[in-house]
Amino acid sequence: MVHGLPGDRDRRDDGLLCGCPLAPDRRQQSKRDTLATTAVGGALSATVCTPPYVLGRAGMLMLGSSGVVIFIVGIFLVALGVTLHAGATGAVRAIKMSATLTAAPRPGDAPASSS
Repeated sequence: MVHGLPGDRDRRDDGLLCGCPLAPDRRQQSKRDTLATTAVGGALSATVCTPPYVLGRAGMLMLGSSGVVIFIVGIFLVALGVTLHAGATGAVRAIKMSATLTAAPRPGDAPASSS
């Protein structure tokens, strides 16, 4: 392959071009906005993910019991906790990605009209 012809490009560029359409647009935010976004995301994560985590942990404690009824309830709580925790983690990631993509307007963008 002869380099320099129109439409040709170096093979080293292929790796960079694969990730470009999927990468979120990085917008400039002030330190205050970045800190606020991080704090809200952390609070959201803690609020949504803590109850399923506690259910799973309580179920694990019950699995160590010698009583049959408590052991069966423990199995149920572990299964429920793991399922809810997976769903909560996915929901938090989706919300954080949405917040990242809609975070701050670009400096040259016109304000949105409210009509």
